[in-house]
Amino acid sequence: MNHLGNGIKGLVFVAVIAMFSAFAFLLGKEYGQVETVAVPEDVQLSRLLGSVNAFKSMAQTNYANAFLLFSRGQGMEKLHEMDKSSWTIPQSQAGWTLFFNTAIQVHADKKGKSPLIGFYNPYSDLFLIGVWESDDGLHQMVDAELLLGDWLRKDNKDLEIVPQWLRGPTYRPEALARVVAESILSFEQVFASATRADWRSKLIILTDSVLQEGVNSPIATIRLQQQFENVNAFTHVEPGQTSVARFRNGTIDVIDEIAGQGVESVLATADGTVANTKRVLEAASPEWFGELRVAAVVADETTGLVFLAPAKQARGSLVFRFEGGASARHMKRFDLIDYQYGYEQVSKMKQHGGRK
Repeated sequence: MNHLGNGIKGLVFVAVIAMFSAFAFLLGKEYGQVETVAVPEDVQLSRLLGSVNAFKSMAQTNYANAFLLFSRGQGMEKLHEMDKSSWTIPQSQAGWTLFFNTAIQVHADKKGKSPLIGFYNPYSDLFLIGVWESDDGLHQMVDAELLLGDWLRKDNKDLEIVPQWLRGPTYRPEALARVVAESILSFEQVFASATRADWRSKLIILTDSVLQEGVNSPIATIRLQQQFENVNAFTHVEPGQTSVARFRNGTIDVIDEIAGQGVESVLATADGTVANTKRVLEAASPEWFGELRVAAVVADETTGLVFLAPAKQARGSLVFRFEGGASARHMKRFDLIDYQYGYEQVSKMKQHGGRK
């Protein structure tokens, strides 16, 4: 995998992200559409966001109860169809936990007042889109769909099974930051004026059952399974372990070293880490590191990128880069990716006619 060693531009992009926005990422600054948790003045909006946040939190540990409590009618039918087509019965909870642990909550308009709310998982490049409606104060999904991010970005002429961030030679942290920004902007643009009555008319895929069942759903299932199997191979080491699993012990050792001796101990050998990222990580609490969950691993025989995300607030990812081996002493660089900063930069480029 030559892309692991590629990307001076990628390193610069990620370094800039860390430089300008890492403090907001770690200290919990609220921003934009990426993750809305502040209580708005409008009571209905407050109740909507409360229901959405509660749904995500419950789904991370008990998806069956979350689907039962926070959906009804067609929404419930759609969620159960997703579950049945995506996972085997033994996989379901672990699969949905992984999906929601790494999913970003996004809104169809900048004030968060649309009934359309999406959970975007960039690692599988999938949107779980829900249409929410109140029933005696409790908001529930009354319609839902699981869509490839390609449809919203309208780069679906040549659909691929591989998620967008894993295509091409781009340095993977940079690719992840960019696909998050592009996807969230696209979601906002496509559904900006959408209502419960007309939201499906905004994309052909939402009204074409043949395309949905024959193309979208099978690829979505494969992508979910790919992320699940990738993380499972990393967390469950077996005889004949893959290159992915080789980096498990090193990752555990890094986390343990941070918990026992502080991040400074690891930074002493992770000398490829940019200065601003070092300062931010030195200010982070041990509890924050303890909230990190493995989201994906990209590895070959000598180099590994371990992507971790804080399950409670999916605002970004922290990447461990191992070089020349898989032990803690081979941990050479931290990359801190702030989704919101990437979103703002890509948005500015679009406004000024820049490239995607």
